[in-house]
Amino acid sequence: MQRESPPAEHGGVLRIWRRLPILVQIFGSAIVLVVALAILRFVTGWKSDLFQLGGEANIPTWLATAQLFTVAAVLGPLALRDGHRNRLTFLIPAFFALLSLDEAARLHERGGDWLLRELEIGVESKSGPWMILFVPIIGLLGILAAAQLWRYLRTHRVALRLMVAGALILAFSAVGLALAANPVLEDSALHRVIVLAEESGEMLGGFLLLWGAVRLIEAEGIVLDLDAR
Repeated sequence: MQRESPPAEHGGVLRIWRRLPILVQIFGSAIVLVVALAILRFVTGWKSDLFQLGGEANIPTWLATAQLFTVAAVLGPLALRDGHRNRLTFLIPAFFALLSLDEAARLHERGGDWLLRELEIGVESKSGPWMILFVPIIGLLGILAAAQLWRYLRTHRVALRLMVAGALILAFSAVGLALAANPVLEDSALHRVIVLAEESGEMLGGFLLLWGAVRLIEAEGIVLDLDAR
């Protein structure tokens, strides 16, 4: 006797997507579009730098900047509500605002260029100068902000998983893949693939952080008007 296969579940992904907060849907759609266009640019050799991942003053940079700033804005009400009891709570949105500012102004690259020019630190490494200056600073501030964020995330498992995954992906992409690109020739196809993976990973990490931040705010009973339906 022929066994009947279970009916396929149509629209499962679509149903999950519709359950996402509208703010998460907006950034998720934008990231998919930008990464798709960046891949198309890579495959076809499209010369325009408008969608060049890793470039400056273009749409991917603007999107990454806006996404990190939105994480700061979403978590801001948490600090405003509880900051009078613990001023260190303001470190949470301030940290993500700093990441957004760095993405927009390339503070780490400017600092790295200064170290290279004035002190000749990191001469043998393409990413060495900014990592020497920036990673310890961001690492310390990130630990301080994470310690404050943990007081909320420890009771909200979904938000915890999303934000931990986002932080790990963001850190691996920004630091790990940047180090992996050091010995690779800049004009090679492999270097372009690494940069594509690095920048896409940073946007994915930021997206998960945003999703987790929205879930955390919802769990804390703070209403985001943008998500009202």
